[in-house]
Amino acid sequence: MRSWSPLFATAVSVLGLSVIASCYAPFPQPNSPVAHPATPATLTADKMTDYDKLFEQVPFGKNERTVCSPEDPGPGFDWRGVLVRAPSTVDLPDQDAPSSTLIIPLCGIYTINLAKAIRHPGRQVLIVTNDSTGQTYRGEIVDRDPNLLIPPPPTRRLRAEDYEHQAFGGYLNVNVASFVALPSHPARYRVKVKWSGYESNEVSIAVVQRP
Repeated sequence: MRSWSPLFATAVSVLGLSVIASCYAPFPQPNSPVAHPATPATLTADKMTDYDKLFEQVPFGKNERTVCSPEDPGPGFDWRGVLVRAPSTVDLPDQDAPSSTLIIPLCGIYTINLAKAIRHPGRQVLIVTNDSTGQTYRGEIVDRDPNLLIPPPPTRRLRAEDYEHQAFGGYLNVNVASFVALPSHPARYRVKVKWSGYESNEVSIAVVQRP
């Protein structure tokens, strides 16, 4: 099991972070940020399609483990950072359909050094780069549920040096297109997350128009 700081509640109040502690059972996925023996060397087109469909189950906005979450490096790994996974391909919405919305699922796991988070405050930032043009789009991940936007209680200012050996962690499940304004046409993007001085791996996602 992952271990968490005894000052966890203080970090949540001051930094406005929701965190959970859990472990993830391995699942073979092509956009995996870490290598592991269970991942096959190649995947057929059918298997890739099945993999992409798994992301339809992702509960956006929930800080919880899903079947699409990256694997937890686990005990014995002095790991800190952010890992993300995404489907290899997503479809552009039908422009004739009402309320059509582009959906680009992204699942992540993070373990953040508390001292580093204090030194680098701010929200998680999505960075999306168009492979063909090199154009970069950015967007902060903001919780849009007004019932959850509760200001933290007053507290003393934290000193980063007091928390060098403390950490917190959790899961990330978002629709990239909800936070980053992307054009509605086919493209291939590289997506990563920056947060608290950490930068995740990049995943490649093709946005396609089905015939």
